[in-house]
Amino acid sequence: MEVFPALDIFDQKVVRLYKGDFNQTTIYSENPVKTAENFAAQGAKWVHVVDLEGAQKGAPVHLDLLKELSQLGLKVQFGGGLRTFDDVEKALTSGASRVMVGSLLFKDEIAPMVLINKFGNRIVPAIDIKKGMVATHGWGKTCSLSPSDAVRKLLGIGYKTLLITSVDRDGTLMGPDIALYDAIITQATPKPEIIAAGGIASISHILELKRSGVSGVVLGKALYEGKIKISEALEATNQC
Repeated sequence: MEVFPALDIFDQKVVRLYKGDFNQTTIYSENPVKTAENFAAQGAKWVHVVDLEGAQKGAPVHLDLLKELSQLGLKVQFGGGLRTFDDVEKALTSGASRVMVGSLLFKDEIAPMVLINKFGNRIVPAIDIKKGMVATHGWGKTCSLSPSDAVRKLLGIGYKTLLITSVDRDGTLMGPDIALYDAIITQATPKPEIIAAGGIASISHILELKRSGVSGVVLGKALYEGKIKISEALEATNQC
């Protein structure tokens, strides 16, 4: 099970949103690189970077950070505003190990196939769930797809690793939506590798997700509020 400490970037600062609401923002650091250095010093292998301005504007804003972050020895999982094939390619050539794509995947029937054919497993579909439906465009819109329908569609195309975020729990520390992940993993064929995000606030939450079959966890507010230490999370995820 992988641990992904999160760097959500807005105006060059590390922030967290509450339930994906840009009007409810908390600033935790004014130096994203220093924050990532701290993650690496604690044993993190990955950093999960969300370009919040990119998500809001529809094009990435903070690609310049990716090279600096990758030079720390961290693998970078990057997303936010990647709504064209060119922007996806720019993110990958700027230092991202892989990228999270949401809105572009659900644009039409062709885009998911083009992405996987061109970039393979460097694309991680980002399925953001808001009020039970898939949300896109910086969580400002929802489409007609249910979580299970979206997962079924993407697995059928050949995607294996999926980021599934409970937007309604993101930044709340109220616990992950275990029922959501249980339902997806139970129903999905073939079995996907699920990265869970939203609401995780304790080691017990991580272990509960692991028992559900989740393959990775994104930790954000819980790290910044001192609820979880990266070293504790790594130890917990490596337990048998």
